[in-house]
Amino acid sequence: MAEREMKWIYEIIVESIPPFSWLPRRYNVLLQLLVMEVIGILVGVYYNLGLRVIFYGTLAVSAVILWSLVLLEIAPTIRKFRFSLSEDENRLIGQYKGVLFHPHRYGSIPGIIIFLSIMVYLFPFRGLASSPYGYDLLSDWFGGLGYSPEEDFILLVLVGGLFWDISYRMGLGIYVSLLSLWRSVKLERLSRERERLEYTPYTEVSYLKRLDLYTLSIGLIALLLAPVVHPNRLLFYAFLGYTTFVVLASLLSIRLLSAVPWLPPDIYELVENGKFAYLGCSNTRMEPHVTSVIYVFSGRSIYFVTSVASKKLKNLRENPKMAFLIDVRDPEDIFKNKAVLFQGEAKIYGLKDLPLGFLRMHEARRLFFRKYPEYVKMYSDKKAELPRAWQMTPIISRILIEVKPKDILYWRTAKQIRLPM
Repeated sequence: MAEREMKWIYEIIVESIPPFSWLPRRYNVLLQLLVMEVIGILVGVYYNLGLRVIFYGTLAVSAVILWSLVLLEIAPTIRKFRFSLSEDENRLIGQYKGVLFHPHRYGSIPGIIIFLSIMVYLFPFRGLASSPYGYDLLSDWFGGLGYSPEEDFILLVLVGGLFWDISYRMGLGIYVSLLSLWRSVKLERLSRERERLEYTPYTEVSYLKRLDLYTLSIGLIALLLAPVVHPNRLLFYAFLGYTTFVVLASLLSIRLLSAVPWLPPDIYELVENGKFAYLGCSNTRMEPHVTSVIYVFSGRSIYFVTSVASKKLKNLRENPKMAFLIDVRDPEDIFKNKAVLFQGEAKIYGLKDLPLGFLRMHEARRLFFRKYPEYVKMYSDKKAELPRAWQMTPIISRILIEVKPKDILYWRTAKQIRLPM
């Protein structure tokens, strides 16, 4: 699909209408915030609506602008998304992009439905302006209309325009979250059918997760409007339902992406079954150091532990760049040797990582107990005989380190294969 077709209506408007089109994206969104807020304050003062109504308007404008910022991050993130090496996955991502940026603007349909529903509920007939619970939301906002037919009309048009901005962005949130969930379901299913060196690079999975986090934030931003619609229970519950739907769909999509292997089946099996690895690192003086380590693989990350007094930990604190080699050797036939080299950086887990990294640290500990039960038992039984730095106490004696790969080299049958990350 041509790049010019891969844009939402809002992007086209922002890029086409001066003075917004004269500025970079972030600045033109801030200009929109300024213009909308000034108009809202002037209208509030002219109609003597009071500070509470002006505050409600500010919340609504803030939600619209925050949605705009997020949507203007989502679209470029998708457009620069790189394809994987699997033909089926390439086709899936192509379909995903094609529907998301379809020239028929299907993404606008949920917003139109939301907008029409709100308008029918609030405006056309005064009898419909009251909720089923007997509370008139318009009267709560404006203290009753009845200024004059012309003034009433101007107020209703302004409110209707603001609700269109809100509805369009909420509709895109539903559209993007549903498509993301569909994409992740299909991608996870396709990942089970991979063979040999078919895989989705680590950066691609990270891109998709980042996209889903953006989508999740669309649902959370809707909570800014809760005080605005709170007097009307039906609209209040509708906005809560919207937030719940978008957040749950995004979280489920992220969960499915976490189950997608980012390594090819050949390498995945080698890393999963390997017992030892070789860690290469250096200090700031570029003095090399190589040592063997035991490690565990969670399916998403590679972890190893080291003593707080170890040379490799000191080196990695000074220079986190590292090489991590896992190999399988056949002493009788060198052409059957296999090895994978991860080049990247080390993530060192300390006390400051406990609040956000506790689950990962706990998972790594569980994997070590399962993969090396004899090793763990020996260290536990002889704890009193060991120096403190060799004991198994997390953080105090042993430090958890995660391998953060940026490049992968794979050797098989004396051939070297580079896997782009």
